[in-house]
Amino acid sequence: MYNQTYVELCMTALAYIGVDADVCNIEDPSPDNPWEKRCKRHFMPTLKKVLATHMPMFAIKETTITRTADGEFRIPADCLRVFSVNEICGDDIHEEGGLIKCDFGLFGDTIKIKYIHLVEETGYWTPEFLYLFPYELACELVVYLNDVGKLNTAISLRDAARREVGGLNAQRVRLKRRFKGIYKKKWHFPVR
Repeated sequence: MYNQTYVELCMTALAYIGVDADVCNIEDPSPDNPWEKRCKRHFMPTLKKVLATHMPMFAIKETTITRTADGEFRIPADCLRVFSVNEICGDDIHEEGGLIKCDFGLFGDTIKIKYIHLVEETGYWTPEFLYLFPYELACELVVYLNDVGKLNTAISLRDAARREVGGLNAQRVRLKRRFKGIYKKKWHFPVR
């Protein structure tokens, strides 16, 4: 599988909004290239938002947490969003100030959580995520153009990409049911 670099993903996002800029380095942007600075400013926040929102399977991690001396459960540092606590999902889980807040009287001193963590290495991203991410980034970068038409186009392209990735997910679910474990690719795209 081809691993795209951050620069390639930024160039793809800029191409989607019609910007012909040469982005060479977003880690140390050139002072005379405003698009490198903008890409650097928006890349990680957009990645965190997309991971937390779409919850791809490659970003789900599982760990056991022990209650602290204060009686609280501290969330791991790489956590973007708690997915489940002791296999309980939903609105009963609240994150606040790096802690998990809910009634854990029944669970004792340890809990098992599944959470979305920050996956920065593009080699671990699925092809669907690599396809979707530049559209999401383009929607963040298009605001600098002050062009409502390009904003609407970027949003339409992003929504079409989301539907396409969602459609691929539905096909995979059907294949998984049909072939019972032979099909190994996993992607979770929640229904909105």
